[in-house]
Amino acid sequence: MISDPPSLTTDYLNHFGELVMLLEMLPDMPEAIDDARGWAPRTYLQHVDRVGIGDPASLRRNYEQLASARRQRFDETSAAANRLGQTIVEILRDPMTSNSRLSGIVHLGCCAMRAHICRLAAIISHKSDAEIDRTGVDIQSEIDALLAAAA
Repeated sequence: MISDPPSLTTDYLNHFGELVMLLEMLPDMPEAIDDARGWAPRTYLQHVDRVGIGDPASLRRNYEQLASARRQRFDETSAAANRLGQTIVEILRDPMTSNSRLSGIVHLGCCAMRAHICRLAAIISHKSDAEIDRTGVDIQSEIDALLAAAA
């Protein structure tokens, strides 16, 4: 009998989606910048413990029972999304960031973050490695553009 692989909560994706939403609101609601500046990186386990969704013990156990290669992919993608988010927040906090530069960074940051969200969703949804690899294929070029714009 083949058992189903452990399930992770898709609610974790909301953590990154929240930053995208806040960034997209900035042109029409500049006051949302304070909320965007308050975003902070969070691992999956930190998220499970913080937001109180479902049964945290069960969600932790499912995470710990993931195949090691799959958990490594998930953790690497999560860490990359968190680093991207932190970079965006640091740029938002920099008083020297001009409005025109901010606009480009917001656009690139949202595109790159969406790619990370898609990749995390593919991992959570038990997609094959090939399918995961096809999601967010151009993430690195988006991130490189973001960092170049921030320099």
